[in-house]
Amino acid sequence: MTVTPLTRYIYPYDWDLAVIANQARYPCHPSVPVLLGADVVTDEIYLTSVELDQLGLSHSCIRPTNNNNNQEMSRIDADFVLPSEIASIDLVPRVGIRRIVRNCRLKVDFPALLRKAVNVSELIVKHETVIDSRTSTLTVTSTNETLTGLVHLGDVTVYRGIKPDEKFDNAVVLGAQSSQNPHCLFEQHAYLDIRVKIPFKSAIESHILKTYRKNTSDGRKLDMDLMEAAQLEQEQSRIEERIKVGPMEKSSESPRCSGNPNLTTL
Repeated sequence: MTVTPLTRYIYPYDWDLAVIANQARYPCHPSVPVLLGADVVTDEIYLTSVELDQLGLSHSCIRPTNNNNNQEMSRIDADFVLPSEIASIDLVPRVGIRRIVRNCRLKVDFPALLRKAVNVSELIVKHETVIDSRTSTLTVTSTNETLTGLVHLGDVTVYRGIKPDEKFDNAVVLGAQSSQNPHCLFEQHAYLDIRVKIPFKSAIESHILKTYRKNTSDGRKLDMDLMEAAQLEQEQSRIEERIKVGPMEKSSESPRCSGNPNLTTL
């Protein structure tokens, strides 16, 4: 099996913006032509008992986790799981861990020899997205579901918020960095194993990995564009909210009493 070196970059944006940028790719995006579509298989929130008590949620769909019988879930610390649609939530939950599993259709970009050997035009690749609000970490793990007996390929991508005193070696700094703004660490590596005997196997692996590096380079540029757009949208929303709330506060005798104090969202 061939494993690529770990690439590491520092984005000049907050981790929340990195999550928005990454998830904006689904189900498809004009700047990601290799992604033909994506279907959500699972979208759930995982909470500890303390987090569930904090939210004050009560719903028949809330169920205890059974991580001992689920290898995929054994790494997530949680006592309860609930479908995301039963609560009003943002993309990044206020507490707990959100896990989204998608089946993505990817355009096959194999060399002609390998494409002829496998006789497929697209791959189904499972993307498991784990948005961990506890550690400000987004992890996307992709594995191919098509041709598993012939080719094994995938990658692991991590976005994590950086603490003010953290330092990293071999990290490429992107954009204009400011000590006053939060930053986000990006890490990624891929793996590839062609499991069939075909001519020029090493050359084909080199071609696939070269294509992968190009796609990830384009992906980082797209990240920067989407994070900048998300930041501008957030700033515009805050301005509009201040304009809207300002006159209400002046005319209201009890501005703190507006809204429903018992409404809880994730």
